[in-house]
Amino acid sequence: MGRSIFSEMERVGNYRLRRFTGDYDLFGNQVFTEGQLIFDSVGRFKGQEAPAVILVDMDAPGPPGVRDTRLVFSGMTRATVRLEILLKRGSWPAEAML
Repeated sequence: MGRSIFSEMERVGNYRLRRFTGDYDLFGNQVFTEGQLIFDSVGRFKGQEAPAVILVDMDAPGPPGVRDTRLVFSGMTRATVRLEILLKRGSWPAEAML
């Protein structure tokens, strides 16, 4: 998660970001900060789902790689109703957007 522009942010608009603190409670459950929007890596969110998922800081596809393809597929299939993908500025050639 350290590579995202949201890694150091506490809020996005009027919404606080909820994230894993790195700690566990006495029952072994993950401890999260308070917030309305979950901010997590695709790997940590694997196996879960949400009505809406926003994949942020997506890079343009490079040479095909099995790990990258699986990671993007895993992130995309977490959404049950709506999926939004936000690309990094300048990561796609201008002609790809036409």
